[in-house]
Amino acid sequence: MQRVLRGQEGNCGCAGFGSAATATCCCGFDQLVHVMGRKYAMPVVNRIGRGGARFSDLQLALAVSSSTLADTLQELETVGLVDRVVFPGRPPGSSYFLTAAGRALRRRFRPFLEAIRKTD
Repeated sequence: MQRVLRGQEGNCGCAGFGSAATATCCCGFDQLVHVMGRKYAMPVVNRIGRGGARFSDLQLALAVSSSTLADTLQELETVGLVDRVVFPGRPPGSSYFLTAAGRALRRRFRPFLEAIRKTD
């Protein structure tokens, strides 16, 4: 499956994230940096990393609008950091979980965040 952020072609001329044929393509990295630069991306990753979260729980905990949260989650899903799991029922429910890449990213950010807390 090809993942292209917001339908954009890759910066190097490839077809987008995950489709480059050369070692010089940096589209995946560019898209990841773009998504992680969003205001709520890291707080969302951190909150979901505690064991998954429902949309409404994330919205309440982070005090973010539903449209901003939906956009952030969609982009995190597009770059492969978050998975949405739908549970059948009436009404159907869903939760968000970190992928292996999302867990690795969160693990690598922890020492950075701990260092920032110590300087305050």
